Amino acid sequence: MSNSAFWSLIDLISGDRWDDERSDYSALEAKLCQMPSEQVRAFYEALAERAHALDTRAHYAAFAYFPGLADTFLYARLAVIANGEDVYRHVLATPSAFPARSRSAWAERLLVVPMEVYRSATGADLDTSAAPDLESFSNRDGWRD
Repeated sequence: MSNSAFWSLIDLISGDRWDDERSDYSALEAKLCQMPSEQVRAFYEALAERAHALDTRAHYAAFAYFPGLADTFLYARLAVIANGEDVYRHVLATPSAFPARSRSAWAERLLVVPMEVYRSATGADLDTSAAPDLESFSNRDGWRD
């Protein structure tokens, strides 16, 4: 999926975008439902690439001062992405701009939407093995000492 196609889909998210409870993913979900399953997979892979890129020691240091918040860090990285390309690029280049844990930044739904759409369309779980690992602390380059 092209960079512009990915960000055009992200731009369909409305509302606050920093928090699932105040965000609306329905337009994104509707658009993904219209796309072939291969494109839904490509969207997921593009999402995983960007979440993986934010998985660094420097970004985590801005997020929390104590270790082990894997899920919370993942959903905060997804919230950065949900806020669009400009926010993403800024935070990627400036790790200190990553939202602190005390701030509400939670976009778990962004991860769930493509998986649900794919399952609905194909009857199968989305195979994520070709995508970069988006789980927290998996970016070896980002966590080198």
